[in-house]
Amino acid sequence: MTALTSGKIAILAVLLLILIMAFSAYRIEPNLGLENHSLVIIEEKIIKLRDLAILPGEIYTYAYIAGNETVNASYQIVDASSCTMINMIGTEASVCLNSKGNDPSGQNSTYQMPVMMFKPWMLATEDHWSWNVSSYIIFEGFEKQVESVNYSVVRKEYYKGREAFVVKIKSSLGQEVWDWVDTDKRVLLREIGPGYELELVEGLKFER
Repeated sequence: MTALTSGKIAILAVLLLILIMAFSAYRIEPNLGLENHSLVIIEEKIIKLRDLAILPGEIYTYAYIAGNETVNASYQIVDASSCTMINMIGTEASVCLNSKGNDPSGQNSTYQMPVMMFKPWMLATEDHWSWNVSSYIIFEGFEKQVESVNYSVVRKEYYKGREAFVVKIKSSLGQEVWDWVDTDKRVLLREIGPGYELELVEGLKFER
């Protein structure tokens, strides 16, 4: 595995910011110029059909593509005794997951740290699945919805020989992301969003 140079680390940091910001208004509390406000995320009930399927010792490498830049980033799966840890190699980004794929926040749409290869909602995907997440700003007793996001499985198809759920993630703010979720391991195979794309290049057996 090629080590990340300082230049590539800088590029990776920018790409990660793009990935996080491109479809994350409900993940990152906006600066509204209001003191003592809070962001509340409300998720619909979710039924997970699978337990976490990633295993200690596995390494998943993704190609992050934005503009003319491509950087590879790898995630290592580690047994942390009380949880399954996803570590992004070369950074401090990591999450500690229980068998249902949740970190201590308990949310299914996002994590406390920016890890893109897996989200808990992926364990719930099935044919015709749909799910909604809303975010609200609460300020001095007033509550206002700032965004709603719909996740929906639109079809199944094969990506590099692996069966995948194709999930459309549509924000009420107009942003749209498409995810290809492996039906077996329930990890991200591919994602296309505004101005970027990422794909899994190592970690699972592919047909070339």
